[in-house]
Amino acid sequence: MNTLQRHDLLVPTPACRERIAGLMADDSVAHGARMAEEFGTGNIPAIVRRNAPCDAGRIGVGISFPIRIKDSRLRFSAALLPAEIGAVISPFELLASTAQGGSPQLRALNAVRADLPVRRGNLGVFGACALQLATGADYLHDASDIDLLIRSESFTTLCETHALLSEFEHETSIRIDCEVILGSGGGVKLKELISKQKAVLVKTIHSVELLSRADAIASLVQ
Repeated sequence: MNTLQRHDLLVPTPACRERIAGLMADDSVAHGARMAEEFGTGNIPAIVRRNAPCDAGRIGVGISFPIRIKDSRLRFSAALLPAEIGAVISPFELLASTAQGGSPQLRALNAVRADLPVRRGNLGVFGACALQLATGADYLHDASDIDLLIRSESFTTLCETHALLSEFEHETSIRIDCEVILGSGGGVKLKELISKQKAVLVKTIHSVELLSRADAIASLVQ
């Protein structure tokens, strides 16, 4: 199995799904019974998150449901053993074909990605769009963003991409958040990377740290 990265979707084995559903069903977990039923019998994946110290030897994950209670999505955190992973779906694999669905965000996703100067295979999607593409469930709503992931590209390409995304946001009123994977493997927001600030926030699977903007740009593909 390749090294897992933040935003990867994991398909748990049936035994793992049953184990985690049992944890959800604990009486102390708010809406636990509902989450346990949805997760135990459905196709909801787990999302790789930043590992906590208590996750030693395991993979920290978050589980997000299409169910919303008072405008807040039901979520659950857990940890998986490598042997409990049945399959891995990367954000880039999700955009290997046309995004299916009638939501404004998925239609916009198909439209905007055709114009971006990002090399084939280097554009991915995460967040609610990714979950809806992976499951077919209604994760998207009227105010949902589009979350894009770009594998390390040249700074010039990223500047062009930012300009196009900003124009598209203005035309459609759909917010687009974009994260760039640096050469080090950490992720930084595209808007921070092209700004004039001296340091950017870099998120890895192990930590969150500040890096000089100059060093972040230097780590990109030239």
